Amino acid sequence: MIYKEISVADGDGDYYLPPFGDEDTKRVVTVRPETTITIDANADGATVELGYEDYQGNFKAYPDSDITTSGGKELNHGIGVKVMAQVSGITANSVHLAYSSS
Repeated sequence: MIYKEISVADGDGDYYLPPFGDEDTKRVVTVRPETTITIDANADGATVELGYEDYQGNFKAYPDSDITTSGGKELNHGIGVKVMAQVSGITANSVHLAYSSS
């Protein structure tokens, strides 16, 4: 699993989930057709939606992509996608995501 922390200092926004972790952000395009994403910690109850970067560089949410309360999702997105998480409502505690290498 790859772990990503989105802190209060990072703030609300759209975040890439690089398939090889934040240490290798040059490769943000998926090389496998699916990614499993779970929330490890979300004490503030921030909203977390899963999506991808569209051709214009904008976040586009997948249908039923809210994982705030459901804990996790398996995305079947195909190869060559820039998987992203959109987070809002961070107030005092970080959001911790765990996802499979994709």
